[in-house]
This record gives sequence, structure tokens and C-alpha cells, in this order.
Amino acid sequence: TSHMLEFLQAAELGAAQAPPLVSPAQTDLNGKKMGLAKALRELGIEIKAAPESIRPRLHRARVRLILERPGVSDDLDVVFAADPASPEARALKATLLMREDRGAEAMQLCAEAIEALASEPPARLYDAESEERLRRTLEDYMVELELSEIATPEAIDLSEARNRRAEREAELMAR
Repeated sequence: TSHMLEFLQAAELGAAQAPPLVSPAQTDLNGKKMGLAKALRELGIEIKAAPESIRPRLHRARVRLILERPGVSDDLDVVFAADPASPEARALKATLLMREDRGAEAMQLCAEAIEALASEPPARLYDAESEERLRRTLEDYMVELELSEIATPEAIDLSEARNRRAEREAELMAR
């Protein structure tokens, strides 16, 4: 919370920076809310029972990203081997690459994930809440990457995502 207060104070003074990351304290696993560390243990048990299963691999990769634990790439490699078109795996890999300051590669993966969602038939989702929510998240990532002066592929229209970001910024400034 102190990071958020510092961000808001800087924003009020006209020196806005990127808002701090906020991590969830819990996740939903098999219909049950639980802490991230417990979810990581439970997912490990699920994966041990079915090592090639995609859904728990995606979920574990996401929890590992949130907790900044190693092994994200290993889980995603298994997913890509089973489903090379997985937009969820591409989104998670893009997040990992963004953290490693590999923005151009992250931008490319986001574009590929959006294209997979738009394909006929659309790529299969395993763990995402909805296709629309995943697409919006990917677009928001791409807008963030644009702010780092990374070129957006011409075929992708990010005008709605840019508008969403502008609205969020205006809302924060109005507080």
C-alpha cells in the first residue's frame, strides 16, 4: 500500500509514474479459493498425477509469475508442446519476457495470441476466464509496450485499449 500511496502522491503533483503492480493474495483452484502458496503445492500434486495436462500447467505458470518463482518457462514449454497455438501460454510468456526487458519479443507473442483468438476456429482456452478478457489483457500489455517505444504490428488495432488506458489515467488523476 505504501507504493500505491507514493504513486498517487506523485500523480497529484503531475509526476505520474507507472502504477505499482498489485498481486492477488488468493486464486481460485478447482472451485476453491486458496492462498497462492497452497495453490502452488496443489498444482504440483495435480501435475505429478498428469504431467502433460495443460490447465494445471498454465495455472501453475501464472502463480509462479505472480510469486516470481522459477519454473514458468518449464511449464510453458510443456503447454507449447501440447498446444503450439495456445494464446494463454503466449500471454504468460509475454509477461515473462516483459519482466526480462525483452519487449519486442513480448509484443510479437501478444500479437500472435490475439491472432490465435481471432482465428477460425479460435484457439482453445484452458484456464482463462473468457476470450474477451484475455484479448483485452493482451491489448493492454501491448499498449504498455508501446509506451516503451516498441512498435505495434500494423494489423492490430489498439485504439480501444489506448482509450481504456487514458480513461484509467484520467480517473486516477481525478481522485
